[in-house]
Amino acid sequence: MGIATVGRKEIVSKLLEELAAQTRLPDLVLLSPGGDGDLEPGAELGKPYPVQVVRGDRGLPAQRNTILRAAGSADIILFFDDDFVPAADYIAQCVGVFERDPEVVVVTGTVIADGIKTSGIALEEAKALIAADLRPESESLSETYGGYGCNMAMRAAPIYAHDLRFDEALPLYGWLEDLDFSRQIARYGKVVRTNLCRGVHMGTKQGRNSGVRFGYSQIANPVHMVRKGTLSKRYAWKMMSRNMMANVGRCFAPEPWVDRRGRLWGNVLAAGDLIFGRLDPRKILEFK
Repeated sequence: MGIATVGRKEIVSKLLEELAAQTRLPDLVLLSPGGDGDLEPGAELGKPYPVQVVRGDRGLPAQRNTILRAAGSADIILFFDDDFVPAADYIAQCVGVFERDPEVVVVTGTVIADGIKTSGIALEEAKALIAADLRPESESLSETYGGYGCNMAMRAAPIYAHDLRFDEALPLYGWLEDLDFSRQIARYGKVVRTNLCRGVHMGTKQGRNSGVRFGYSQIANPVHMVRKGTLSKRYAWKMMSRNMMANVGRCFAPEPWVDRRGRLWGNVLAAGDLIFGRLDPRKILEFK
C-alpha cells in the first residue's frame, strides 16, 4: 500500500491507526511525505503491519512514483489518499477482486460519502457513516474509464513490465493523474469499480492547491492528456466546459470552501496560454 502526503501529518497518523482495524492487514505500507515536516515523529512505529518511509521529489505524481520504485516486489499496489477512511474489509475485498479475475488491472472502490464536494468530513463522522453503511448482498463489478485516486489499486506486473509511471508534468496536487495512469494501464487489462470496497473520502482542504493553480490545472491538465493520447478530445472538452461553467456560475456566490474567483482566473490564464501556444501544466509552479 502507498500513501503520499503533504501538510497533513495529524491526518495521516490517524489513517495509519485506522488501517490497524483491517480484517486483512497490508503486507507493507509505504509512506511518501512531501517534506521533512509532513510526518509526526515516530508515526510509522508500533503498527501491526510494516511501515516504510520513502522519500523523493514533492508533488503527488512524483511521490506516487517514489512509492512505485520502492514496491518492486509487490503483486498489488493500493493507493489511499491520506484522508480516505476505508471500511474494515476494504483490503480483503480488493485482493479478492484481483484473485477472481486475472484480466483486472485496476480496482477502484465505492465512495459512500465524499467531502471533496462539501466543506469536508471529520474523521468521527466518516467512521459513523461507514458503521451505518448498508453492505451490498452481492458483488457489482463494472468497467470504468478511470480509478478514483483516493482509493485505487493496481496489478503490479503490467506496471513494471511496461515501465508505467504517474505523469510528473502534472505537478503538485497532480489533478487527473489518477485518470492519466488508469488510461495508461488500461491497455493491458480491465479497469473496474466494485461495490465491495467501500469507504469515505474526508476531502480535507488542508494541503490543497490555491484556487488560481487549480483553475489553471482544470484546463492545462486535460489538454496535456489529449496531446499525449490518454484522454479523448470529447471527454476533455466536456470536463473543461463543465468546470468553467461552474466557476462562472458560482463566482459571485461561491461555496465557503471553494475559491471560485481564483479558479476562474486560473481558467482564463490557461485559456490565454492555450491560444498563444504556451500552455503547460507545470506553469502553476510560478503561481501562488
